[in-house]
Order: sequence, then C-alpha cells, then structure tokens
Amino acid sequence: RRVHGLTALLGFALVMGFGGAIISLLISKPMAKWTAGLRMIDNPQSPDEAWIVGTVRKFADKAGIGMPEVGIFEGEPNAFATGAFKNSSLVAVSTGLLQGMTR
Repeated sequence: RRVHGLTALLGFALVMGFGGAIISLLISKPMAKWTAGLRMIDNPQSPDEAWIVGTVRKFADKAGIGMPEVGIFEGEPNAFATGAFKNSSLVAVSTGLLQGMTR
C-alpha cells in the first residue's frame, strides 16, 4: 500500500517536472525578448549590426540550421541563445560585447 503511494507520487513528480520543463522551453524565446529588452535586428542599421547578423548567418549555415532571429540588448559584455527548436531560435548580443568584438 505504501509502495503504491510512492509510485503515484513519483509519477506525479515526473509528469509535473517534464511538463514544466517543456513549457519553459516553449516560452523561452518570447520571455527572453521581453525580459532582456531586446531590440530585434530585422534590417541592420549599422556596420556592427550587419556584421553580427552576417556572423550568425555564417554559423547557422555551417551548422545546417535555420537563421536565428538576432537581437541586441544594452549592457556589459554578454550573449545568449535560446529557442525550443533549432530552426526557430534566437541569438542575443549585448552592446558591450558587440562594441568590444574584433572583426
């Protein structure tokens, strides 16, 4: 009887854990855009923006994946990538990192 209760608890924890992880992954891209205050680069407006979009495109092509969305956020040198699917992802670069990178 006690084993049945522990099995049910384990099953519940498994469903909730995986369910939460999947939901978190699915909302990661819009959440990152919102919390980091990203400015998406649809049409590069500066040489720095054109360079980062070109660099991301080069790596995406080399990896055989779709072109990620590219965004910039204000801050110290930092960057991240997120997204639930490899052909629908997001790459974000801070202004501090972008300014400090060598071409």
